[in-house]
Amino acid sequence: MGLILVAMLLVASSFIGGLRLASEMLRPAVVGFLDKMLHQEDAPVRFAQVCLGPEWSARTLAELDPFDTEELPILAARRRGEEAFAFNPRGDLRLEEGMELVTMGTTERVLRLLRRAGDASAPRSLSDAAEGAGAEGADAASR
Repeated sequence: MGLILVAMLLVASSFIGGLRLASEMLRPAVVGFLDKMLHQEDAPVRFAQVCLGPEWSARTLAELDPFDTEELPILAARRRGEEAFAFNPRGDLRLEEGMELVTMGTTERVLRLLRRAGDASAPRSLSDAAEGAGAEGADAASR
């Protein structure tokens, strides 16, 4: 089902354009914020996906404590193999290996969280993140 949706979105550029126009009219500040954050190389914040390593299995989000340790909010969480996200998860959320957390913050803070979480895709440094991103700058930390 998910693959069909992806194929439809790739082919239906007019649908995507229509959504973009509607979003611009209904939520111009949100769209402007997202555009600046996602496309401006020197933007102060990035969205990031963090994949949890095995050391976090059976622990809670409160134990990972990304907000107090890195000042990063967890916007959503998704268990491995699931399509649906839990938005604004609570601290008592039980973590699992391979669980994905979505956050937003500075590249430095995101890199620290990626390393703490045991995410195998975490760049070793900011310069590694910038090299891996090519034209996108330090956006590699958000992948």
